[in-house]
Amino acid sequence: PILQSFQNTGFEFSLMFTNGETIIVNLKSLIGDYVSENDLASAQVDSEWGCLEFCNSTVDIDPTTLYLHAVNHCDSGHHREARRLGRGLRRPSIRVVAQ
Repeated sequence: PILQSFQNTGFEFSLMFTNGETIIVNLKSLIGDYVSENDLASAQVDSEWGCLEFCNSTVDIDPTTLYLHAVNHCDSGHHREARRLGRGLRRPSIRVVAQ
């Protein structure tokens, strides 16, 4: 699934995917080393790739990585229309562009 839209308060994100699933998850463990709390306001969805981007696209999260992280780290009460995947979280695919 590809990220369609999101809302966030700090690192707590409500992620809406193209398969109809909405997952509420704290992304600090995934992006905290790359994105400061002050930079969270720069978050946007790349409409072509479905990546969650920060800091004018210098940091982006692959849609599959984002989805698997969300499924594996959500509070079970915050995962609607969800199905558990039979595989664990793979190594995160987060791209950071050197400046």
